[in-house]
Amino acid sequence: MTERQRLEFELLLRADRAVLLRQLRHMNPPASAIAERATSFPGDDGDAAAVGASSDDDTAIAAHDAAALAQIDAALHLLETNPERFGICDECGAPIELRRLRLVPTTRVCGRHTRGR
Repeated sequence: MTERQRLEFELLLRADRAVLLRQLRHMNPPASAIAERATSFPGDDGDAAAVGASSDDDTAIAAHDAAALAQIDAALHLLETNPERFGICDECGAPIELRRLRLVPTTRVCGRHTRGR
C-alpha cells in the first residue's frame, strides 16, 4: 500500500470518527432534559412516541456507535504505529482488496476470511 493510499484511509477513518462522535453527542441529552424526564411518569415518553423510538433504542444505537468508534480508533492506531500491517488480513497475511478497504476501512480480514465473522 502506498503512502497516498494510507493517507486516504486515515482521512476516511477520521471522517467516519467525526460522524460517530457527533451522533453520540446528540444522543446524550443535556442535564435539563434528564431532569425533565425524571419528573414524568414511567412510560410517558411523548418524544419516543412521536418518532417511534425509545430510550432503549437510543441505548442500543449508542452501544453500536461506541463499538464502531472503537474499531475506528483501533484502525487509526494501527495506521499510526504499524502502518505496514494496515490492509493486511489477520488470518492469512494477504493484502486486503483496496475496494473492500474503501467500503469498510476498519476491516481486518480479506474477503476470503469474512465468512463466520
